[in-house]
Amino acid sequence: MECRNRNSLDLYSHEIIERCAPQARKTVLAGLDLDLSFAGQSRRRNDPTGHCGVDSAPGKLVARGAPRSEADFSLCGHATANVLRAVDAEQLNHVLMALLTRVRAEKREPGEQQHVALDGKTLRGTQKHLAEDQRKMHQVNLYETQTGIVLKEQVVAEKESEQSRVSELLIPLYLKGRLLSADALHTHASVCSSILASGGDYLLFAKGNQPTLKEDLRLFFREPPVDCRDWRTGRTCESNHGRLEIREIVASTELNNFLAKPWPGIAQVFCLRRRICKTLSCTQEWVYGFTSLSPKLASPERLLELIRDHWAIENRLHRRRDVTLGEDACQVRKGMAPRTLAVLNSFLLAVFDWLEVPNVPRQMRVFAANPLLALRLFIGSLIPENEMALRVQQGHFILPGQERKLTCEWRVTLHSRE
Repeated sequence: MECRNRNSLDLYSHEIIERCAPQARKTVLAGLDLDLSFAGQSRRRNDPTGHCGVDSAPGKLVARGAPRSEADFSLCGHATANVLRAVDAEQLNHVLMALLTRVRAEKREPGEQQHVALDGKTLRGTQKHLAEDQRKMHQVNLYETQTGIVLKEQVVAEKESEQSRVSELLIPLYLKGRLLSADALHTHASVCSSILASGGDYLLFAKGNQPTLKEDLRLFFREPPVDCRDWRTGRTCESNHGRLEIREIVASTELNNFLAKPWPGIAQVFCLRRRICKTLSCTQEWVYGFTSLSPKLASPERLLELIRDHWAIENRLHRRRDVTLGEDACQVRKGMAPRTLAVLNSFLLAVFDWLEVPNVPRQMRVFAANPLLALRLFIGSLIPENEMALRVQQGHFILPGQERKLTCEWRVTLHSRE
């Protein structure tokens, strides 16, 4: 599990460090190291300013500032919170995600960047506070469903809605040649027009906020016309986690002319029926939607895949941040610190997805027991080779392929990704 693009890692890590205040640079470097902190290191090195030599090359920085052993690690909550407030979260997200994009480019699979999902998330730790610098924070994320990369994130003000910030995401830089899917909150004609003008396609859902559209689709699929010429179906059946899930979809182009005026670019409509059977219960629901993808580009089977992939933003990003990384329970709430921490959490999950980590909680426990392992994973390329060889000889770093027995009863092996 090594970064395969050392030059880009050096460049972007150094760029982030240079943008921070001198007192914050060491802790920011550790923040990039999967949320580990170097806070308190300067005191042990008799450096009251916290300056860690960032005016020199990145390799010298890490060689001088990186801890020699696990005992050197310490977490200082106040120092970490101050650093999180001082960092430009928007720039941090841009730099980190650009790094992952460039690293993944070496072995990019066809179509893995085609589908992006749009959704919002409230940082619950920022709710119900009265102080001026502790306001509620709500994020809108543009998420690559196949790579786990957050292309762009925006913060919605306390008295604003998501729609007020979505226009900043619907630009050709993020949408040209891509498909954007979003929940029913963003089903508006203006959103469709903006996506098409940016050179992209859309897949949207019709629910209670568009009652007329939902009723039109419901009546059409419940009682299709006798002379209906386009009626395509698809079906999947899966059994996981003690339940049987049956998904059936019907797609048609018969309503294109009827809906073309209020909904620009519409190419087909669909009705999805989800049926979930458990031991003593069975539930089902109907979901209606439409897309600008033609039947040639999106068959019923392909529509089933796209609809399922859309929910990756909920299952693989928002839920893992809330539950696995404990973002819901986090009480960091002053200034822009919650936003910066959310960016770091998203970056951490994207790195795990790139490294194909099957179990994130278990991997987090591994890093908690051996933080130098995480340090070697992310910034090992910044340490000069002679310094790294010395650290490995002294047992301070574990190279990929080596094993280390932890205090728990399992053994962990890092496999390098060829």
